[in-house]
Amino acid sequence: MFAALPTYLVQAFNDELLMQLQLNVHRLVVVYRVPALDALDAATLAVRLERWRLGAEHAGWKFGWRDAPVAGDSGRRYVETYCYAFAGTDFLEDEQQQLYWRTDIVQMTRYYMLEAARCGIGLSPRRTEFPV
Repeated sequence: MFAALPTYLVQAFNDELLMQLQLNVHRLVVVYRVPALDALDAATLAVRLERWRLGAEHAGWKFGWRDAPVAGDSGRRYVETYCYAFAGTDFLEDEQQQLYWRTDIVQMTRYYMLEAARCGIGLSPRRTEFPV
């Protein structure tokens, strides 16, 4: 059975970032999707965002990068950044822990966007008419 996952279009710093958020029991998963334009692929994005990754790893996040085709259009693809972190087993009952992780996700997203802008990477799926 598949459920719809919450997807957000975060608007900040004169750009937009497609983000999906998941909670699998007590594992948090954040997925950032960037249009693969101008020879951008997973390996290239990982290198350009290395400084961001190092900072987020200090907060306990782990990462994966992949090239993902756009469903129904083999000529277009996204570069996805998967971010994983483990909350405590009492995450759903612990408001202080929820506040920590909400704040951390906001900060991680903010710095992802700032670092991408510093590297000249456009994030918005709207610039290429990608499905949101």
